[in-house]
Amino acid sequence: MRFNAKVATAKRLLKVVQIIMKIKNDCILHIAPDATKFIITSDANDTMQVWTEAKTYLFFEETVIASLNHNMIAMQIQLHHLKQVLQSAVNVNGDTLVRLRKKDGSNVPFLTFTITQSSRSLFLTQDIPVVVLSAQILSGFVEPVLPTNNLNFFMPALKHVQNVVEKMKNISDHLTIEVNTNSTQALCFSVETGTGSIKTFYDISYPELGNPIPPDVSATVKVDIKKFLKTLQSHQIEANHVVCCVYEGSSLVLHVMQRDLTISYYLPLIY
Repeated sequence: MRFNAKVATAKRLLKVVQIIMKIKNDCILHIAPDATKFIITSDANDTMQVWTEAKTYLFFEETVIASLNHNMIAMQIQLHHLKQVLQSAVNVNGDTLVRLRKKDGSNVPFLTFTITQSSRSLFLTQDIPVVVLSAQILSGFVEPVLPTNNLNFFMPALKHVQNVVEKMKNISDHLTIEVNTNSTQALCFSVETGTGSIKTFYDISYPELGNPIPPDVSATVKVDIKKFLKTLQSHQIEANHVVCCVYEGSSLVLHVMQRDLTISYYLPLIY
């Protein structure tokens, strides 16, 4: 098993790590020659999941990767460790090399980052302990399969929605999301108060998926408002499109899409 590469842009990778670690610190890093994934799975206490996939060139270049599992390597990693290393790389503004290795006399695998800046004769090495996953264990991590009856729409500007929902958080723990294609302002975010409700409406558009959206379709779901706010942190990557998929009776999915990079959030519903 072998992996070594040069970090393409430490600032870009750091931004992605900072966004997804808002959900959870434990993460599966899956690296292949063509694609790199960060997978945050659910546990007994939280069924929220995050699947991030990018073309490998966005994060790594001069990549050498070899394994018996079709040249794919997966490892369990603590994102706060990776964040610290990348912050050092951004501050130094030099070259950052990464290598999967075992230290002398140890069977514990590490990702070793070497940060250099020749103009200042600076040389910094940081190790991150990881747990390398077998192909059998990796096969158990599968992106959620959802029903086909859903309503998809483009989200309004995430930063604006974040500001609105942040204020609603002080009123209720639950956020209701309503979509009605028969309305001019088809999207509504609302929270219940002791005497009524507070609502904010948005005009939205819909992805072209082959068939036009019927004019009389509606859907309503309720989610944990704090979890939803965490997804809105992804406004930092300046996405080209953000598509929200409402699955009544199942989940709410948010796909944050930039060129060759997608962050998908799977939020459980509250009934």
